[in-house]
Amino acid sequence: MVLELHSVIDSPAMMSMRTFEALGCQAFFQTHWSPTIENTFKNYVHLVWSRHPEETLELVHFYLSREDLRQKIARHGQEEVYRNHTYHHRIQSIRPFLEKL
Repeated sequence: MVLELHSVIDSPAMMSMRTFEALGCQAFFQTHWSPTIENTFKNYVHLVWSRHPEETLELVHFYLSREDLRQKIARHGQEEVYRNHTYHHRIQSIRPFLEKL
């Protein structure tokens, strides 16, 4: 279980590389909500986010007792990262711009 806290949560583009690294390692990833997290991943499918400290604690306690759900979400998170968020995907997204140089 990886618990992630970001110092910036209102940026439309900010997301830590740890998000992708943890999910890619098939870790159960719990973080706080941000616009980028919500636009990139599905809550309770690829990872789990919370919006308030109290909710974070409730979710930690819940998922610590539910290994089956942690493993399922972690597996889906890894599949999502491998399917859509590798370095290969990022290179392909900027390749057209690089070819124009």
